[in-house]
Amino acid sequence: LNVISCGPPLDVNLLSFKGKPTHEKAVLDWSTSKEAESVSFDVEKSIDGINYFKIATVSGYNNTAATTNQYKFVDTAILTGKTFYRIALQANSGKRILSHTIQLQGETDEFSLSNLVNPFSSSLLLDVLVGSTGKLELVLSDSKGQQVKKETIALYAGVNNIMIDGTNTLPAGVYILQLQHKGKIITKK
Repeated sequence: LNVISCGPPLDVNLLSFKGKPTHEKAVLDWSTSKEAESVSFDVEKSIDGINYFKIATVSGYNNTAATTNQYKFVDTAILTGKTFYRIALQANSGKRILSHTIQLQGETDEFSLSNLVNPFSSSLLLDVLVGSTGKLELVLSDSKGQQVKKETIALYAGVNNIMIDGTNTLPAGVYILQLQHKGKIITKK
């Protein structure tokens, strides 16, 4: 058994960290427990959830009398696609802890297709991301434009995992998938 020392704990705890997209901007809110030592907060951002870079430093209130401290930060960059955020709590003593990661989705990317499993055999698997609840019209056509499958699927805001069964009866070949949601169309071969 190997025990790894992560150093002494900070004299402040990150109680909550959340965010929401507002008018194409990311609004981040967090709170801490009583701040018994001087702290600051590095706001870190990533587009892949792996590689983060600092976009701002917010000074702590360092108010030892308050039982909780509330903070807010607005990322002024336009929020497009998936964007990940975290907070690095820094103490003047050099100690540092990271918050959990949150993912925000820009309002401009309200309908997209990802994780399309191709080639497919017995079923067609795909993920559809939408910004709001609605219906998806899915049409699968062969290379001659003949419709071979058509389905209407209820979608919920966020990522929807979709499986279309019965594709094992289709002959091998090139197929065209067309998705329509709220007037927007995505087409893939």
